[in-house]
Parts: sequence; C-alpha cells; structure tokens
Amino acid sequence: MRNPCACARNCVHRLREEDRRKIFEAFWGLGDRDLRWDFIRRNSVSVPTKARGGDHVPKRNVSLNYYFTVNQERIKVCKTMFTATLGICGAVIRSAHDHVDRKKGTVVANQMGKHSHTPRKLTDDMIAGIVEHVNLFPRVPHEEIRRRSQREFLDGNLNPKLMAKLYAPWAANNKLIPRLAVAPIRHYVELLSTRLNIAFYAPKKDQCFLCHVFHEKSPAPELQEKYASEYLSHCKSREKIKSLRAKDLGDGVRDHSVAVCTYDLQIPMPCPKSESPATYYLNKLTVSNLIFLNMIKRLGRCYVWHDAIGRRGSNETTSCVYRYFKDLVRSGYKEIRVWSGNSAGRNKNLSLFAMYAHVAVRFSVTIIHRYLEAGHSQMETDAIHRRIDKATKKKEIFGFDEWMEEIRKLEKSIPPVEVEEVTKEHIRSFKELAAKLHWEKDQEGNPITWRKVREVQVDGKEGGVFRIKYDLGGEPVTLTPVTAGHLVDLATYRAPLAYASNVPISPTTAQHVRHLLDNDVIPKDRQKFFREVLSSTDPADEQVTDVEYDTEEEICSAEADYVPKT
Repeated sequence: MRNPCACARNCVHRLREEDRRKIFEAFWGLGDRDLRWDFIRRNSVSVPTKARGGDHVPKRNVSLNYYFTVNQERIKVCKTMFTATLGICGAVIRSAHDHVDRKKGTVVANQMGKHSHTPRKLTDDMIAGIVEHVNLFPRVPHEEIRRRSQREFLDGNLNPKLMAKLYAPWAANNKLIPRLAVAPIRHYVELLSTRLNIAFYAPKKDQCFLCHVFHEKSPAPELQEKYASEYLSHCKSREKIKSLRAKDLGDGVRDHSVAVCTYDLQIPMPCPKSESPATYYLNKLTVSNLIFLNMIKRLGRCYVWHDAIGRRGSNETTSCVYRYFKDLVRSGYKEIRVWSGNSAGRNKNLSLFAMYAHVAVRFSVTIIHRYLEAGHSQMETDAIHRRIDKATKKKEIFGFDEWMEEIRKLEKSIPPVEVEEVTKEHIRSFKELAAKLHWEKDQEGNPITWRKVREVQVDGKEGGVFRIKYDLGGEPVTLTPVTAGHLVDLATYRAPLAYASNVPISPTTAQHVRHLLDNDVIPKDRQKFFREVLSSTDPADEQVTDVEYDTEEEICSAEADYVPKT
C-alpha cells in the first residue's frame, strides 16, 4: 500500500488510514487473480463522459468512477487513492475491465499460464542445457569484485537477453534439441539470478555491510543488537575520515607545498573488446589502468599497461606510485598525503611501505597514507573510471594502442587527464628492500597488525621512522624499520626490475587469443599487437593470479569476509 493522495477531493480525510489498511489486506487476501479483478470491476463504475460544450471532442466516451465501501457506506475516491490503497497500477484496472465480454455481459476467464504449448516449469533437461551454455562464459576475476561476495559475475557487456539469443545457434551447432523454445529470456533470468547465483558485473560504489544492516527497510533486530557497538565505532570513523579529508584539502589550498591525492586501479579492460558473439565465450587479454588524481589541482593521470608488460599486483602499483611521487617532488611538493582503498595486495603491503621509506629519505619529504573505511571507498577517481567506461561502452577496440587513444581523449576533458604508458623498465620490485627492513614490532616491542592499520606516516628528515595508527583519531605507534647494523642506504637504493624475463600469461588465455586470430575474429589488419604479445610472453604452468601478496597475513586478510567478527 502506498501513501494516500493529496487531491482537491479531500480523499485523505474521507478515508481513514486504518480503513485503507483493511481494504488493502482484504483485496490481497482474496488470493486469486480473477477474484481481485472482480473486486476492481465492482468498485470502478463506467459513466458517460461529461460534455464540455462548444466544438470540444472528448478523447473517450466513458470514464471510471472509483469507490470503496466502509461500514456499508460507499465512499467515492480518485484514481490515485484507489490504486495507492490497493497497491496496484492503472494497467491492472484495464486488465480487469478487458476481461469482460461486453456484448454477452460475461466474464472472460484468465488464461495466464494456462496455454498448453507453454511449459509449466523448468525441466531438468532445460536446466542442464542452460547451465552447460552459461558455463562457457568466462567469469570476472574474483579480485575485481567485493571479496565478501559469494556470487559469480559475468562480463558487464553481457545480459540475459543477449545470452538467450546466443543459446539457439549454440544448441543448433551442437545438435541439441532447443530446450528454450518458449520464453528463453525468462528462463535465463530465473536461472542466473536464483539458482546459479550469477550476476553481470557493473562497477559501482561499495556497499557497507554495517550500513546495510542498520539502514535496511526491514532490518533484523538481532543483527542490529549484535553489531550495535561496531556500528557506532564505524560511524565515528566515517565522520573522522570526512573531517580529515576536508582538513587535507584546506591545507593543500593554503600551503602549495602540500599535495593531496588519491589513486585506484580500474577494472580490467578486455582486449579485444568486440560485440562479436565468438568473443563472449573466450578469455581475452586485459589492459590495466591505475588512475591518480591531484585533488587540489583537479588533474588526473593514468598509468596504462597490458598483460605482456605486467600483472595487476603490488609491484605494478608500487612502481606507478613511485613514478607519481617523483613527479610531485620535482614540482616542489614537500609533503604528500594519499587516500586509497584497503586492498591488502596493492595498497597495504611491505613493498609499498619500503618504497615510502626510500622516497621520504631520498627527497626529504613527508608521506602520509590514509585508508578509507571499508565499504565506503568512494574516491574522486571513480568519475574518471565512469567516463572511460561510458566513452568505450559501444565501441569495438582491437589492440593496446586503440585503448590508449580512447583514454587520451580525456586529456581535453574536465578535469584534464594525463596518460602515460608503462613499460617493463618502469616496473620495479621493492620486495628486496622490504626484506632487509624490520616490520614485525614497534619500538615498545608490540607486534604490528598491518591489516588493521588505518594511517602510515614517514618523515624523511627522521631517517625512515614510521608512525602508524590503528584508529585515525588515536595515538600513533612508532616503528623503526632501519635499525643499527643494517647495511641499507635508503637514499641511494635502486630497486631492481620486477621482471627479468617475459611475463607469463595463462595457457587458456593464450589458446583463446590464438583462436580469435586464426578465425579472423580479430581483423587481419589489427592482429599485429596480439601476435607480438603471444610471441613475447611465455605460457604459465597454471592460472596466473591478478594480485600478489607479500605476507601470509595479507592473504588471510584478502580472503576474509568483511562481516565484523564477534
């Protein structure tokens, strides 16, 4: 039941709310569709349209008056009040009156779902056929979706209607009896969303578990009671982040030596990106894009690479952050404040912190890295993500150069975006440096729990001393990675290349790309990039993971559900 109307007939005062509730419950308590239609017909009466005089020609000859009976009194209401009270729309009223033979004055029986040629339910053969076909489509890598999600995701360019259309030729080619001759879209939707627990991946803002529990329209009281204290702490942390971000922006505007920035890795961009049905069933190469944004100057920068250059792990992220920080230092910044998500494999690892120590000491700058609240990792870089997705949504793209060209079109947009191509020489590994430093305990001998860290600060003038916080509003803990006797010169250290040889790709991806080339799904004049990649990379013995982890603790953190522990 919806809210009452506010019309000039004053229906809201002539029909009390408790009477509306009784009418609503009685209407839906009828259970049968034919009985509900009969209720609508008895309470909506056709009357001739009133003449307005002159040359006015009415659009219809009759109109409907609507009534409700309360305590044996027939109360006239408007259409809005009638539909809102019953919880229906105008189409239901039209259906009720259309099922009447006006010449004979008899009611026409409802035939919905009673046709003999329509299957009453999904049979085992139908389910087997759909499942076999759905399993042909590659899933989105698990690292790119929320780790707490148990669903499997297909590429966002797919949809049930398209997959249903692809099923018929597939069944014919495999000499299968078409099991979805009737309503294939409905069956696909039902299986994908309910039985197979499969959805179509579309990048969106994260959804916080705690906020979902406390803001749900029909919340579970036991959950709210269970997580009450954690939700209170969660809200305080959100407000603290809001105030800190506002303070950082204010400091950056007043002090031109303070840089405030954020970064995020875009979801993998498929290469090739094509509407050809042959590409939907196959794995493809991917193009990666790490986006930075100077929040004061409103200037973005994209670091772009592909599978033959690097993966999507800590080495690539750390190297791009290193290049970006060096450019900020050359521009005269003395303090760099960074905001990012909580990804353990990319944004919170020892390689990144070792690089921070190196940059801080070498350039005598201060680096402060703060992490957003879990489930509230919305960043300004999301707007650049969406602009790239929107600009390339309906385009066919074959090759890395074409992706670079599409991203470079953002250079003239607002805010402007610079684009830099990442090569193998740019990807360095700071894991060797991290292994030479002490990260286990703070100066008081207490162990460091890195997955719970919310802020990391290192000042180059102090020689690489770290101050970390588990609570953004709490007191910092001091950590000294470089201790006496360590033969590590942070100022002169040079990180080695991350990949001394070719970057391996999964054998399945290599096989699928060759299939696209051999069958000319990729046009011949645009095959050069893919053949160069296949010739310059080595197949991996097993599936290559997208994210690298530095410690066992990070692996456990990445695999753990977000749901707070009790």
